[in-house]
Amino acid sequence: MYEGKKTDPDSGKRISEKGLMKRVVMDLLEPFRDLNHVVYLDNAFTSGPLVDALAAREIYLAGTIKRCAAGFPEDLRKVQLTKGSYEAKCVGKTCYYTFHDRKVVSFVTNAFPPEMKAKVDRLPPGGRVLRRQKVPPVLPAYNKFMGAVDVLSQCRKTYGFDRKSRRYWFRTFMTFFDYAVNN
Repeated sequence: MYEGKKTDPDSGKRISEKGLMKRVVMDLLEPFRDLNHVVYLDNAFTSGPLVDALAAREIYLAGTIKRCAAGFPEDLRKVQLTKGSYEAKCVGKTCYYTFHDRKVVSFVTNAFPPEMKAKVDRLPPGGRVLRRQKVPPVLPAYNKFMGAVDVLSQCRKTYGFDRKSRRYWFRTFMTFFDYAVNN
């Protein structure tokens, strides 16, 4: 399967490189250069240098980020939050958020300013009355636009065909077949 790695033209072997995810994302988003689009990414792809590189091409980013990722502010890594609260730190035009909802989640964005106030309706555990909760400004848009990817993965896990096989191509084919059926 294609892994995104470049191959050496002489030997035909794949070249390992640092920043492979960043390069793959940059290559995929090249057609959207200078169009002021907002890209929503999962934490597997997101890093501080990627946000800066995309901003230089006028592509904006909103997504989750691992707290150990490159560029994540050191003081947000160690912050202890109470449930329902969040902390923010801006580095240039990039804002990093750490939010404690059910678990601690970190976000990065350069598309939503920190002055933007966002609230969502939440139903507390065992409660019957909705309450308005302050959340990071990136959260409502992230939930709206990343929802389809998460629902597809959830459906595939519940109803998908995934069996061990000595024929790797069969498992790969069935994965893509599941995606097609869910779409």
